[in-house]
Amino acid sequence: MKGENKMKISEFEEKYWNYYLHLEEKFMHISSFVHFDSRNFNVFSYEFVSLFQNIGAEIDLLFKKICGYSGNDNRTMRDYKNDIIYKCPEIKEKKIKVNYFNIEIQPFEKLESGMTWWKEYNAIKHNRLDNISKANLENVLEALTALFLLERYLLVELKEEDSYVLIKQSNIFRIDGVDIQPRMQWKVDSDKGIALVYNDDLI
Repeated sequence: MKGENKMKISEFEEKYWNYYLHLEEKFMHISSFVHFDSRNFNVFSYEFVSLFQNIGAEIDLLFKKICGYSGNDNRTMRDYKNDIIYKCPEIKEKKIKVNYFNIEIQPFEKLESGMTWWKEYNAIKHNRLDNISKANLENVLEALTALFLLERYLLVELKEEDSYVLIKQSNIFRIDGVDIQPRMQWKVDSDKGIALVYNDDLI
């Protein structure tokens, strides 16, 4: 993005981040029907189909933005992977902490060899009827994690620093060692649903 005017944080929020937060909120809403637990990773539904498609399309858009392609270019992961590694050389090693599941996800670990969640997103995209089982909790979670990480890279590239502390933060993800975990946190309870709670352990 050399030679371009740097995007203001408000513009980043309007064009990219607010939509990410909308997708995250939709994902959180699904916990009313599917409890967030790794034992439910294979659960699939029409809600996941819709969310998976929306997340995948936004990932494609961010790849184009970060790699410097036109939004109208017809590109694939084959085009993106070399450019994104050049722009973000540590992306394959980045691990994201995931609330509720108490796990870390490395969404681009298999960027060069082929990421399962991306292959299965494309299977859904091209043949939803035969591949609905691929729209499951695990794939949607990994795709949303990937989108979160791309959003963070875009923010750093636009501002030449990490301005994440200046915007509304994710309720689900954080980069270990980089983000300060908020003291107010969403908590999932199998009986009571989701609530925003104050956690003294997060000081």
